[in-house]
Amino acid sequence: MNSLRVEVEKLRQKGAVLEIEYGEFINQDNSMGNFRRTKLLKMDCYDSDFIQADFYRASIKRVSFENCDIMGSNFEKARLIDINFACADLTGSNMFRLFAEELNCNQVILVGCNLDRAELVRSSFIDADLRGSDMKGADLSLSNFTGANLSEVDFTGAKLDGCNFAGAILEGARLWDVSTVNTNFNMARGVDIPDIHTHVANVMCGRRVGQDFRPRCRK
Repeated sequence: MNSLRVEVEKLRQKGAVLEIEYGEFINQDNSMGNFRRTKLLKMDCYDSDFIQADFYRASIKRVSFENCDIMGSNFEKARLIDINFACADLTGSNMFRLFAEELNCNQVILVGCNLDRAELVRSSFIDADLRGSDMKGADLSLSNFTGANLSEVDFTGAKLDGCNFAGAILEGARLWDVSTVNTNFNMARGVDIPDIHTHVANVMCGRRVGQDFRPRCRK
């Protein structure tokens, strides 16, 4: 057992506050792990399990959770910077008031997640599945939702300025009182542009924003 594994075992058992950095953490089982208020920096957790793990108020930077199973986890009020969630499964996770910048959520599963009042500026959700998620009051400015499934997502009061929804599925999505300055809904399905209820609307076509990441997903 490597030293990093020992540290995380202690963290899970005692709920201690540890700073873990510069480590590979591939194919590990961290289900039900207690990472509350923990600092994680520059780690590769590819294909690991974090089912129902608790990251409440954790500070996480430059960490890859690519292809991880993170279903039902708690990221409430966590701070995430430059995180790779590509192809991960976060179904049913709580991200209430999460602060994040430049997330790679391409091909991620975020079905039924709570993102109420989360800040997710300049993040990428290309081909992601966010069906039924709660994004009320979220700041999603300059994010890329190209080809994403956003059916039944509640965007009420969300900030969507500069977002790219090209080819996205928005069947049943709630778009009340949203801000859409320079937002691209080109080829989006299930949304009638004139019926979007916005407090500032300047809808664009043909604009591409957000980041393009190429995940190493398992098929």
